[in-house]
Amino acid sequence: MAPQIGGKVWIPCEVKPGPFSNERLARIEHPAGPWLGFVDIGALKEPVETGNTHVLAYVTAIEGNKVSVIVQGHAFDVGQVQALRAKVQPVDPLSP
Repeated sequence: MAPQIGGKVWIPCEVKPGPFSNERLARIEHPAGPWLGFVDIGALKEPVETGNTHVLAYVTAIEGNKVSVIVQGHAFDVGQVQALRAKVQPVDPLSP
């Protein structure tokens, strides 16, 4: 299954505890600099408190081997993230 514009994908991130028990501070590395923001634990593939996981994002563009996404969270600065197509995992539409 390949990423499609408008589709959901999991993008790798690193998380740390956030200000509330249901939030995490997430960091995603990408060419324009790291994306930093708060995400709800419901948007994490593995809702760990600290460490590596994946966060839910929506595909806005696909160009060659790069995918542009909007992360489901509240960014401090950069709204869109660009990732290598090989690093994102499409979300199974039949999963809960």
